[in-house]
Amino acid sequence: MTVTAEAGEQRQVEFGDGSTVRLVGASTLSYSPDMSTAEERRVTLARGRAYFDVVSRDGAPFVVTTPAARTEVLGTQFGVAAGTDTTEVVLVDGQVRVGPDEEDEAEPVVLAPGERSMVRKGDAPTSPTPVDLTATLDWTGLFVFRAVPTSAIAEQLRDHYGVSITVAPALANEPVTGTFERGQPVEQVLNTIARTLGADVRREEDAYQLEPAS
Repeated sequence: MTVTAEAGEQRQVEFGDGSTVRLVGASTLSYSPDMSTAEERRVTLARGRAYFDVVSRDGAPFVVTTPAARTEVLGTQFGVAAGTDTTEVVLVDGQVRVGPDEEDEAEPVVLAPGERSMVRKGDAPTSPTPVDLTATLDWTGLFVFRAVPTSAIAEQLRDHYGVSITVAPALANEPVTGTFERGQPVEQVLNTIARTLGADVRREEDAYQLEPAS
């Protein structure tokens, strides 16, 4: 099966095992339809960008191949950006092993959440480096927060939605983990964050405040 997302388009694909991928154009992905039973679940990203949410299956690794690299996972969320000669892998959750294409014998690297590696065709992967997930995965159309202080999240939401958002001092350093569609209304995002923190959202016109629950 081959799926293509044209330039400026996003496509969501659910595989037979329940794993999903969000393709961001211009991108081309090929996969086998027997993902729920295959001993090795393999997809090929020929070009473009893809954000994967992989369901763990014992003894059945999930492998993403690109023109420059091979990424193997068990159950995780991660982004892959593939060009003709380079591949970037950014890990959100879980663990992935990033190596060169199968013709190259260079040692792979293992990423921890919040890390990135680049692979240039014919070269070994770069050492894992920490990144700002939300900024690095901006192309997904998602806010990706992993243990981010609430005050920092409020700042990013203010910039995106153009509204006033303040956070009570007692909540400012509380870490939040979550993934949100950038097209969601700001109130939905804030209400979800508030439930996570056991907090309340107060609104006055276009101004919002996160406060400890009363």
